[in-house]
Amino acid sequence: MTLLHRLKNNMKNKIAVLKNGNHYSIRGLPPRVSSDIDSFLNLCSARGFSERTSRAYIFDLLSFFRWLQPKKISFKKFTFKNKVEFISDQKKLQMAAQSINRRLNTIDQFYRFCFGKNIQGNTDIAYSGKRYDTFLTYDSSIGIHPIKRKSYKTLKVKETQKLIIPIESKDAAKFFKSLITKRDIAIFNIMLFCGLRSCEVISLKIENINWLNSTILVMGKGGRERHIPISAEVEKSLKIYIDTERPALSKSNHVFLVLKGKNRGMPLTAEGFRAIFRYKRATSGVKNANPHRFRHTFARNMAACGMSLPVLQKITGHHDFRTLLKYINLAQIDVKKDFTKCMKEIEKSYGKSIF
Repeated sequence: MTLLHRLKNNMKNKIAVLKNGNHYSIRGLPPRVSSDIDSFLNLCSARGFSERTSRAYIFDLLSFFRWLQPKKISFKKFTFKNKVEFISDQKKLQMAAQSINRRLNTIDQFYRFCFGKNIQGNTDIAYSGKRYDTFLTYDSSIGIHPIKRKSYKTLKVKETQKLIIPIESKDAAKFFKSLITKRDIAIFNIMLFCGLRSCEVISLKIENINWLNSTILVMGKGGRERHIPISAEVEKSLKIYIDTERPALSKSNHVFLVLKGKNRGMPLTAEGFRAIFRYKRATSGVKNANPHRFRHTFARNMAACGMSLPVLQKITGHHDFRTLLKYINLAQIDVKKDFTKCMKEIEKSYGKSIF
């Protein structure tokens, strides 16, 4: 067999993701496993999960089966001890704890889908038994308060709570100056001053913009809709882009479209969206200017200006207050400012009786 034939055979046997339109599949696995993955993704689609979620699932499963293949372990016989070994190998690859936990969750879900039960030994005595998870919720009469919900312990990697550093004003201005197209300027404005997720920007449609009320209708995670007010500057940037640069002959009702090349007039894809930010990070020199950091910056700015958490939660579309609180990394100057303001009010209430 020639070297060329060997290379072709290796490519055929290599486990890889294939994409056909919005459908994902994995090549190089046994037919039964491939069929189960297709059915699993079809179920996710039927339940209304987004393409982004399906993409995350397929790449989690790709990483897992690439790890599993040389181990000569049947997926059906995958056990708790194998899971511990998987975690250990993922750590050696310096994978983040959050990424490892997401992959573990995907493996658990896919195993239950295939075999109708949990992974053998998954409820090991060290991790078994009922427990109660505490969540923060909001009620109009009593405000923010904790609630408890029954859950079961599963093997997870402890995640460190890292501070999310927002983009400073000078860096945001530097990034803005690198933008050339009206489309990119509108995207910048809607992310920095509305706090949208990248997938929400991509899926935004013309009919979602209410010019009369200066609001946009956003379809968030889990199919949850929310109305977000837009400022005069954001509205102006959207109008300029739509009136002067958006391909007029496009049949798509998406707001943000491809401007050049053979796909001109087609909706902007997730890959294309990431490419825009990747290129602009290089040209502007602002290394931390990724889409989600603009969302963090928006949340931090709103909180620093005194917006209440319930209102901020409604605008950002977060289901859990704890996730929102991770975004709000107030600068020390903001903490000092609020502290001083409150202390003046407290001192005033005591008067000269103790001072």
